[in-house]
Parts: sequence; structure tokens; C-alpha cells
Amino acid sequence: MNIPWARSLWHEGTLPDQRVVAIKMSKITDASQVGQFINEVVILTQINHRNVVKLLGCCLETEVPMLVYEFVSNGTLFQHIHKMTGVSSSISWEDRLRIAAETAGALAYLHSAASTPIIHRDVKSTNILLDENYTAKVADFGASSYGVVLAELLTGEKPLSFERSEEQRNLATHFIVSMKENGMLELLEAGILNEGKTEQVHSRCTCNEMS
Repeated sequence: MNIPWARSLWHEGTLPDQRVVAIKMSKITDASQVGQFINEVVILTQINHRNVVKLLGCCLETEVPMLVYEFVSNGTLFQHIHKMTGVSSSISWEDRLRIAAETAGALAYLHSAASTPIIHRDVKSTNILLDENYTAKVADFGASSYGVVLAELLTGEKPLSFERSEEQRNLATHFIVSMKENGMLELLEAGILNEGKTEQVHSRCTCNEMS
């Protein structure tokens, strides 16, 4: 079956030991690309970080090569922030801070600590999965920026919205303009203001650059 949080190339499967896994179908269309695919698999197998979705194996014996990953059951950060169908929970202020820190740690690991540095060029809330404990898992290596993800966590607003003025449809621009006009606290999601200390929220925002 297709995985609800994933693109069409992702599917849910079950291994002989009954473990549920996520299967990504490769986009390879030419046999000459198989060698490059194998090299990428070798690099991915060397990644070992609790906040990066773990690659369990691959299959090269099918017409379309497949990657097998751990299955992360609780949907995407995007679904939880924007309360999409099938997701009923609301993420607390403390959980949002932790998810932001976990995502930053995973990206730092990929960019510098991994045996072969990997630059994740597609960081967005739909590529950050959450397990049953709301632990962040970075997935789908390929653009949004980490700063935009932080803005989503703070405001609960979507990265692109036609409900905002044309000049501020992009969340990064909307966020920065609101800060300059001292309207930042009005921009934040109500639950965040109720849970977090105003000074604490303000310090997180002023340190956040939309890059």
C-alpha cells in the first residue's frame, strides 16, 4: 500500500520477521545509472544517527531498484503542525524545541560527522518524520530551509499560503516582516504563547535566520 505521508514512490511492506518497513522505489530509468545508485547505497549504509531514518537494505534484482528503510509510524512534522487529516495530536512547546534540536543535530551529523559528508538539499517539514514518541527522523534525501521549518514550528502556518498578502505568501518573508514590525508575538501559534515563556520564545525567534 502507499504510505500516507510519502510521495508515490514510497510503499509500506512487511519483512518475513513481521517488521513493517518503508520501501522507496528508485527513479532510475537507465541501466547506466545503476552504478551510481549502488555507490549512493554504500554511502547511506554508513549513516548511523538516531534522528536519521535508518536504511535496512536494498534490492537490485528487480526491474526498478528499491531501498528498504525503517518504518516511522507517526506521520510527518508537517501533518502535526498543520493538523492534517488522520493526525489529531497537537505538539507541545517543549516537543517543538526538542524536534528542532534533533533535526539540527541530524543535519550537522550528515554535513560534517558522517564518514562521507551528505548535504540534505530538501529540508522541509514533510521530510521530517515523527515516531510514536515524537522523536524526529530526517528522511528523503534529495527547497525549503531549516529556518522555514523553525518558523512552521513557532507559527503553525504553512510555508506557502495564498491567504496571506502577495508580498508575504512565503512564510520566511512573512515571519521576517512581522518581526521587524514588532508583531512577532501576534504571529505565534496561540498554544506556544500559552506554554512557552515570552522571553524564551523571543530568544528563539531572534536567533533564527531564514537561510
